[in-house]
Amino acid sequence: MARAVASFFWRRHISPLQSRMNRSHTLAILGVMGLATLAALLWPRAHAPSPTTRSHGAEASGDAPEIAAPVRDERTDLDRRIEAMRALAERDGTWLDWENVAALYVDRADLGGGLEDLGLADEALDRAFAVARPGVGPHAHRASLDFRLHRLDDCETMIEAIEGYGVMLANDREVVTSLRSDLAFFRGEYAEARERYTQRNAGGADPVVLFALARLEWSTGHGERAAQLLDQADAAAASEPGLHGFLALARATFERDRGRLEEAARHASRAMSLRATHLDTVLLLAEVRLEQGELDAADALVTRALAIDDAPQAHELAARIARTRGDAIAMEEHRSAATRAIEALYPRFPEAIAGHALLHFLRFEDEARAIEMAEVNARARPFGEARARLALAYLRAARTEDAQREIEAVLATEWSTGESHAIAAEIFSAQSDARAQSERDLAEQLAPGAADRVADLRRH
Repeated sequence: MARAVASFFWRRHISPLQSRMNRSHTLAILGVMGLATLAALLWPRAHAPSPTTRSHGAEASGDAPEIAAPVRDERTDLDRRIEAMRALAERDGTWLDWENVAALYVDRADLGGGLEDLGLADEALDRAFAVARPGVGPHAHRASLDFRLHRLDDCETMIEAIEGYGVMLANDREVVTSLRSDLAFFRGEYAEARERYTQRNAGGADPVVLFALARLEWSTGHGERAAQLLDQADAAAASEPGLHGFLALARATFERDRGRLEEAARHASRAMSLRATHLDTVLLLAEVRLEQGELDAADALVTRALAIDDAPQAHELAARIARTRGDAIAMEEHRSAATRAIEALYPRFPEAIAGHALLHFLRFEDEARAIEMAEVNARARPFGEARARLALAYLRAARTEDAQREIEAVLATEWSTGESHAIAAEIFSAQSDARAQSERDLAEQLAPGAADRVADLRRH
């Protein structure tokens, strides 16, 4: 599902923390924590957001709803709670206190703080382990953060620590089961992932697991099954707006992948009405408008995105819009801003940003850096999307033998998306391989327009 559906919900993975927090003496200071929040998806954001005022362009487009006052109030409340919790933890706090600090930073990341707040959560967990006795500590929390930052091997190390507990509580077992399912998917072990997801869903309709099954189905070429599962997930989500917002974004991404741009726009607009400050939601709708040729609407939405967060992926999309308009000056301004932000973040969070950085370098920079990012991305999460894009990076650098090796490995698995088959078609065409046409046909069948989107992943 590209950027939008790379990971699941942070709170679903760290649900055991709630029971531990209830036992902590700090709960009186924090108050009861809110309903489960959603993870920022594949591309965590770099900086705390600017004030979320609505731009005139976004207002004119009709695509950007007003940001509800409760969103702003929740951010202010989190700032206060973080300050209080950090002060308590700094005064000889326990590891539970530092774990609670980390949880609050993650909550703030979900409201727009992005990668900087995730980094602060990471540091708070380091402090927790530093004061914890050997063998105890926030293993579930660290496992979930490692997963979110695409550090899968580190995530598994934490899982193994949990499995080594003398007594594993039911909530700990739930975290382990959930994360192992997702690890299997992102490592390209699709049969194991399907088995684990199916087992997790056996007890009833869980919207998160239904989404995971839908993602697996459309990643393996079963679009209609995926659509049915997404419908079931939305129906099972009850009245939680954040969960409905995530599922609407997932459905918008799915419909865009299938070439159904009007449907994609409709679901993305619904997602924005539920998650007005979520950067990936705004950017997905902007990208759909760009593909529809509605440049003014796309431009207004990118302006809105940059008001939420001066993020590299927002600058990159702005550069693409400017390039389509023929505005070389604006294109260069946004291209260079995106590149600078990527280069600043990469040393600290290489796995978390490599996937999107790869797309940026393919479109605007040199092939050598694209290959570097593609290789980091594929090592971190060797599932079909990452390996197919590594093959594309090799092809763009005229390393056709390496490209063919990688795409053959993808085609030998269940992975079957319009993008992967469009990449295969380009590689086979470059090799004068007769399979090029059948791959091109399959790409068009699965995702009309996939070949054009892959062709766009090159410098112009």
